[in-house]
Amino acid sequence: MVYEQLIKRGFTLKLPKHLRMDLSVPFGELVQERELVSKLNVRKDGRVIAVGDRTTQTLLKYGIEPDLAIFDFKTKRKRIYVRDIKEHYKNHRTVTNPAGEITFDLFKAIEIALILHKKIGIRVEGEEDLATLPCVYFAADGDKIVYGIPNKGLNITTVDKAIKEKSRGVLSKMRLIKNTGVKMHGTAIISDFDDTLFLTDDAIRETSRSMLGKALSRKEVRKLPRSIKSRIYYEAFSKNMDLLIPNLKLIKLYRRYAAKGYDIIVLSARGMDLLNHTINMLKGSNVPYKKLLLRKDLNSKDQEWKLEMINDIADRYKRLIAFEDKEDNLKLFASALRGDNIEYFLVKRNAISRYRN
Repeated sequence: MVYEQLIKRGFTLKLPKHLRMDLSVPFGELVQERELVSKLNVRKDGRVIAVGDRTTQTLLKYGIEPDLAIFDFKTKRKRIYVRDIKEHYKNHRTVTNPAGEITFDLFKAIEIALILHKKIGIRVEGEEDLATLPCVYFAADGDKIVYGIPNKGLNITTVDKAIKEKSRGVLSKMRLIKNTGVKMHGTAIISDFDDTLFLTDDAIRETSRSMLGKALSRKEVRKLPRSIKSRIYYEAFSKNMDLLIPNLKLIKLYRRYAAKGYDIIVLSARGMDLLNHTINMLKGSNVPYKKLLLRKDLNSKDQEWKLEMINDIADRYKRLIAFEDKEDNLKLFASALRGDNIEYFLVKRNAISRYRN
């Protein structure tokens, strides 16, 4: 069963009272705190997913850093302050999720976290009491999900086919409720900037030649150490921005979209230090746009940051059309945001083609 049959954007799953008994019996093995290290051999086993503040804090105490931690800064519905969690998951994602429900935002946040294969924290405003179900649904076989059972201990569920079927069974019996009060706009165009809207080859070659004594392609620059690469990009996109070539074919297309009332959103992994230069480029080439989004945290990966931004934008629009020059990015977006009304186009200079994963 694909999850689009369970839940979709703008809806919430609500647990009926008669299903509560199905969840009263733990999926996995009940253990005590002192048994954690021996039970979670993180070198050999799959990922570790922690649901709950005390569970996450306990794992961290024993030197086990969860690959995904879901917390709400509460335990037994009382607010607590957990310093370890805040330190380990400073850049956590925040979603809203009422008790006894699974919102689409929580569902999608868990899916994206497990697709990205990096250590991620999700803070829930409300309750994370049912978060184990989507964790099981999206986890890979061999992953271990740990959550607390009040006054009894910790439950460790090792994901396998049977556990997944049990999770799907409960999810499929939950009631699908349409969210009210959420205003959805029409169509948004999401556009990458560098090598999509503006071609950077000449600027990067000239900058690398002046800095390193050798003209390098963008592909060659990507292989350089981060510090050198960042300097080249900054110089190319600021001092040598007059060498950036506008993609006139795409800009004309955006003008037609804007005339239809579509919102143009420029989404660039450039840092905020290039904000003014980017605005000047857009204005200088008469690119219509409603919003410009740049990356605030340069330590985050380009494609991961863009994925989260597109997911957020999809909450506010009925339809999205995305233009991007990196095929790997489009592949990630299409796999993580399947089921949404999003069209993808691969841009290679003047060639614009529909992308299908």
